[in-house]
Formats: sequence, C-alpha cells, structure tokens
Amino acid sequence: MSTKRVAKGVDAPPVVTVGAKPKAKPRAQAKPPAASRAVDKVKAEKPAPKSEPALAKARRGAPVDKSKSKGDELSAMEERFCEEFLIDLNGTQAYLRSKPGVKETTARTEASRLLAKPNIAERIVALKAERAARVGIDADRVLREVYTIAHADMRELVEYHVTCCRCCYGRDFGHQRTRQEMARDRAEHDKQQQKARAKAEAQGKMFEPEDFDEQGGEGYDGRRPPNPNCEVCWGKGVGEAIVKDTRYFSQAAQALYAGVKITKEGLEIKAHSKDAAQDKLFRHLGLYEADNAQKSDTKIVSKDELDDLYRQSQEHAEQQRSAMAERRQRLDAEAAQKGEAGGGGSG
Repeated sequence: MSTKRVAKGVDAPPVVTVGAKPKAKPRAQAKPPAASRAVDKVKAEKPAPKSEPALAKARRGAPVDKSKSKGDELSAMEERFCEEFLIDLNGTQAYLRSKPGVKETTARTEASRLLAKPNIAERIVALKAERAARVGIDADRVLREVYTIAHADMRELVEYHVTCCRCCYGRDFGHQRTRQEMARDRAEHDKQQQKARAKAEAQGKMFEPEDFDEQGGEGYDGRRPPNPNCEVCWGKGVGEAIVKDTRYFSQAAQALYAGVKITKEGLEIKAHSKDAAQDKLFRHLGLYEADNAQKSDTKIVSKDELDDLYRQSQEHAEQQRSAMAERRQRLDAEAAQKGEAGGGGSG
C-alpha cells in the first residue's frame, strides 16, 4: 500500500491507493461557530464611519480628497486651530483659542508642533486663499502696501531742523535782529524815551536820553546753519520740529501717515510702525528661519540674495545722504545770497 498527498486544497486529506479500491471521499471542512459567523456578517454590512474632517468638508460642500491617507486628515481641533491661526497668524494664541484652559507654555510648544506638520501647512494655505477670494484682495497688493510703509521716509511727515541761534552771526556774537525787529524795537525805544522825557519835565528834572542798543545788529536769518565759532551756543544751534503739510504728502508718506493728535505740549504726529512693516516683509521672505510658522508658505532666502538686499539698502542710504547734503548746500547758498542782498550783520 502506498500513500501520497494530492494538492487539492489546504485541508485536502491524503489519498490512499490499494489495488483497485475506490478513492476515499474528502473530509468536509468544519464550519465556524454560529456566533463568529454573526460577527463577521455585521462587520461586512456595517459601513466604515466618516472621519470628522470629512464630515466638516461635506457640510461646507468642499470636495474630500480620498487619495489622502488617514494620517493626512485633520481632526476637529486641528481644523479649528488652522481657522484661528488666520486671525492674527499667532500660533500660541490660536492654540489657546482652539483649546481653552491649557497653559501658555504648552500652547506654544503644541502650536510649533502643529505648524510643522505638512497637512496643517497645506490647510492654512488653502484657508488663506479662500479668505483672499472672499474679500477680493491678493498678496501682491498687501505686500506692496507693506513695502511702501517699510521704506517710507519719516522726514516727509515731520523734520527736525537745527539752525543758527540769535548770536551765531551777530556783531561780536550779540543778539541779532531781523530788519523788521530792528525797526519795531527802535520805535518802542523812542516811545519809551518820550514818556521818560515828559515825566522828567513834569517833575522839573533834567532828562538824559539813552541811546538805542543795536546789540548784534540786524540781518538775522533763521535758515542759516549754526556758526561753529559762536560763543553763545558753541555751534550747537537751535532745534525746531517742522510738521509738513498733509496736502502735499507723497504716496509713500500717505501710507505711513496715521493721523495727528493735539496735546498740551503741541502736535503729535502718528505714523504706522516701520518696524512692524519690516517684520512682515521678513516673514514673507522667510528670513526668520527659526519661526516654524514661516516654513509653511514662504521661501528661504539664500546668502547671495541677502547680500544683494543689503547692497541695495546701502545704495539707497547713500543716495539719501547725498540728497540731504545737496539740499543743505543749496539752502546755505540761498541764505548767503539773501544776506548779501540785505546787507546782513557781520559774522
């Protein structure tokens, strides 16, 4: 008698051959218990539950990307965090609003962790695009406005002028008057002399007239620069704040200007923060590499690009200095011409 196993199935029994005897019938497979069959049937009929983000997207009418794996889907808390982040782009505050009651240190740590996740970054970018479409703005227009504020010249709003003092160009560094002031003070002196004469005559006394003191002479021009040899101000001059006329502001000055406030000390010019505007530009350019919030939708600037930006800023600053120097020379020349034409005092 010989035996051999025939591969007819996993549970196929061995076949025994003895002469002309018929083959044995295969043994029937054992059926699983009834309870196990019922559980399998329920699992097969019960549909898989939808995740919370998928339900939220379905309510909003947004298409659900079924190609994403389960790990890419956002939880309800993560979805709210993304929406809260758009309010002020502050990860810590967004986490505190999304999950009230947590400590600020925990919120800061968890916000950094969430912002570093690619699916969170993608969702924030999508929400930004949706918001921009709703309000009709684009990043280019906002960036141009921020750039204008960051590079606006505050001197278009208010300037601080340092000019000569009254004695800088007066005779023997005495108090110098303008021509109109000289005439006014001389007339006042003559008036007081007449009163003194009348009073002396009424009292029967001898009247001795006093000469008018011209001091440093006339010809004072408050636009001239301080005299470094002045023995009164020692070349420091006199400072004065000059508020510009808002009607003639340039586009950059209009973007920088935030209003004016009248106080008991005088006018207070308000301006948008240039530091805040520059901070926003830095964030847009991705210069804050340590800030995880910027890694989601910004580029990293190379060293060559930074060098180029620095070179451009240096050239701009040099142009501004040259323009200021030319303006100062022009004002000095105009002041000198006016002094010669009016026969100004000695200097």
